[in-house]
Amino acid sequence: MHLQRLDDGAETSISALYMLVAIMVMSSIASALLISIQERAMTDARDAGLQSADAINGIVSVLSLEMSEYVDGAAGDTLHVVFELPHLTAPIPETSLTWVMLCKRDYGATASEIGYTEGDFLDATTVLDDGQTAAAIDEFEGDMTYHAYMTMDAQCDIGPDFFGTLVIVVEDGRTFQIFVETDGNPESGEVFL
Repeated sequence: MHLQRLDDGAETSISALYMLVAIMVMSSIASALLISIQERAMTDARDAGLQSADAINGIVSVLSLEMSEYVDGAAGDTLHVVFELPHLTAPIPETSLTWVMLCKRDYGATASEIGYTEGDFLDATTVLDDGQTAAAIDEFEGDMTYHAYMTMDAQCDIGPDFFGTLVIVVEDGRTFQIFVETDGNPESGEVFL
């Protein structure tokens, strides 16, 4: 008599094969999803980098700021600034760089207002030139050092105990800010930075 035994081995093998196929399909779907997420993150990072390139591109580095001419009691005080734009990836037009001096104007013990004087760097030159010649340059380059003179008007006339904020602005770029403060006896040659 032959004994017949039931063998479950084939059934178990087929079940294991189904499970293996299901795991492979799920891992394929999961890896495709992860690759898609990573691709989207890389694209977003690249787009953000392209959008911020101009902002990083325009950083002003002021090397020196001093009073080149002080007119006691009258407008016409002149500041001399030496600066560079070390992170430029391409030259920028000289019209893209401007400055403004913000100051507090007192009118007696109880009244005051914020005044401002503004200007541009159209007369700026490299440090090898005089810093006052219009049309000497048309654009600023990243590997050069420049200087210019900024003349204050009656809105922000520098005098004894003056306190103001000089802001240099690069169009589509960054700003540079420095506090300008004099003591009771300002004079030509006074260094602020």
